[in-house]
Amino acid sequence: MPGGFLPDMNTFGSNRGDHAHQGVGHKTPPDPVDALRLVTRIVLGLRQLDRRLMSLKAE
Repeated sequence: MPGGFLPDMNTFGSNRGDHAHQGVGHKTPPDPVDALRLVTRIVLGLRQLDRRLMSLKAE
C-alpha cells in the first residue's frame, strides 16, 4: 500500500468537508487537475487494499 494513502484519504475528506459545510456564499471550486490526481491515487490505494484483504480472506 502506498505510504501516502492515508494522508490522501485525510486530504480528500478534509477538502470535501470544507466545501460541503461552507455557507451559501462564495466558494472556490477545487482545481480539477489536482482533484483528479488525488482521486486517482485514492482509487489505486483502494485497489491495493482490496487485493490485500482478498488475500487475507483466502488464507
